Amino acid sequence: MVQRLRPRGPSPLSSRTAAPATARSTDRWSARGIASVALPGALVLILATVIATRTPLWRDEIASLSFAQLPLPDLLSAVGHVDAVLAPYYLLSSAGQAVLPGAVGLRLPSVLAAALTATVVAVIARRWWGDAAALAAGIMVGLNPLSLQLAATGRPYALATLFVALALLAMTTATGPRGAPRRDVLPWAGYAAAVAAAGLMHLFALLALPAFAVLAASRRVLGRWLLASAAAVTVVVPVALLAASQSAQVAWIPRPDPRSAAGTLASTLTYRREGAFERPELVAVAILLVVGVVTVTLTLRMPRPARARELALLACSLTLACGPWAILLAISVTATPYLRTTYLAPGVIGWGLLVGAAAARLGTWQSGRSAVRRAVAIIVVAAPVVSAAAFSAPVLAQEWRVDDFPGLAQRLSGEVAAGDTMLVVQLYNEVGVASGVARAGGDEGWVSALQSDLTTGTQPVISVRRVDSADPLHTTAKEDGDTERAWVIYTRGAFTPGEARRALADSGCGDAMLGPEESFGILRLIPARCP
Repeated sequence: MVQRLRPRGPSPLSSRTAAPATARSTDRWSARGIASVALPGALVLILATVIATRTPLWRDEIASLSFAQLPLPDLLSAVGHVDAVLAPYYLLSSAGQAVLPGAVGLRLPSVLAAALTATVVAVIARRWWGDAAALAAGIMVGLNPLSLQLAATGRPYALATLFVALALLAMTTATGPRGAPRRDVLPWAGYAAAVAAAGLMHLFALLALPAFAVLAASRRVLGRWLLASAAAVTVVVPVALLAASQSAQVAWIPRPDPRSAAGTLASTLTYRREGAFERPELVAVAILLVVGVVTVTLTLRMPRPARARELALLACSLTLACGPWAILLAISVTATPYLRTTYLAPGVIGWGLLVGAAAARLGTWQSGRSAVRRAVAIIVVAAPVVSAAAFSAPVLAQEWRVDDFPGLAQRLSGEVAAGDTMLVVQLYNEVGVASGVARAGGDEGWVSALQSDLTTGTQPVISVRRVDSADPLHTTAKEDGDTERAWVIYTRGAFTPGEARRALADSGCGDAMLGPEESFGILRLIPARCP
């Protein structure tokens, strides 16, 4: 009797999983399909939770917490003085604090948003290319060091990135799997809502619109896209106008030079430090460049109808990854500098989709061929994912981010004494410095005073406090009078020794003898003796 042999199932990079999306390949969910979109989100959820629970808040997050802990009328008053651009996020955080107070409640929305983003990107890649592409794209986004760091940060970037991903998914649904526009209004309404939510979380998330325009043009739905996008932008305009009146908040951003400009884009792949463009960034960019060239080359070899569709998806992905950077660079060079890596956070979606496209094209290229081709395909797809994981490893190991408030508090607890003077420098754009020092030291009275100052917009650049007790720390606003010892706390670049001497003299410490500067992340501490 002749036994009928079953054909072997496709490999992870097979032509079936790598084929362009069809109703059959995207509407039926197999166990492998479910795993391809669930695993990236689960991975991010675990990693971001680990980071969020072991890393103390830094000053921008303390600013978020300070706003979120205000009563609603006080919150609305506070954003009239500073941080109006983040008012929608602070309102959301305020609601979160009512349910789960403290750092956990502040960071939880970002953790969940980042996990959902990885899943949504995987769903998009599966709709476009199949299961293998979904897994590759989702993991690439989930392990991206910028995405992972912001996932554990109480700021709006992870939420803005999620809404950009949801907008792209809604557009994919609205235009149908084969590119034929659907007549349903609901997907377009979902797209408009997602774009509006992204813009409310962070204005620069709207820089994803050119990438959406590329997809709309390829689907011949520019009219529908324009109407939905206009409705979304209209919702965001009031926040943009209010934020424009507080432009001094971004006055600290330097105008980019060629190296820092390139580094800002490269840092979306490495996120070691702002504007870095050294060997690690060169390696990360080179890997993505190879992946992009290989993917475009293989796409150009496809039959004409499929090739046009795939090139449009590639163009959308690359525009999403690089378009916001190009726009902010042009604005920063010709007008006001705005170029910062965190402002480009939604671009990680584009990098993930590029890797997903590579998995799709290389899956077709190696299917049924030699083991050498299969090895090449796996290496090319795995290289950017492994690179992202390598750059994310330090994020998991870090003890603090940017500001080491616990270290500063520990240093002061062993030295500061009743009668000492503390000077804390907090620039206009650094709402969380003084509050971070007060919270780390456990000075609840000082925290309350700072909350009142935040509401009225009267926080001084230099807070002068007299230490009443050191264990626990308790300070009061210093009146006129001499002091024997002082402690100057500021952030790197915000103060100079000469300015420290003048500030000390104004507080009753003339001819101060400054001790060596000590560093606690970006925070700086100068001990001083007053003759």
